Amino acid sequence: RGRLKKRQGRLKDAVADFTAALRLNAMLPHVYAARARTRWEMGDSDGAFGDYAYSLEVSAPDWNRRDEVKEALRVLRHQRTA
Repeated sequence: RGRLKKRQGRLKDAVADFTAALRLNAMLPHVYAARARTRWEMGDSDGAFGDYAYSLEVSAPDWNRRDEVKEALRVLRHQRTA
């Protein structure tokens, strides 16, 4: 549901759906990454950074989005210091 709402431009609703999914299962790195991207689009860089960082903590070492998430964290880190 969160992805559909995000595509519809309903970003707050998408974040709420991602959060609800994480309440049911907090070990879903792809959901943390999706919520992070949505938060970033909303201007919530701190929330995005936290979600991206946590997605790495709960993901398997061979998670296929690991490099993408690391790059997002690098960009966010740079924005924080700029």
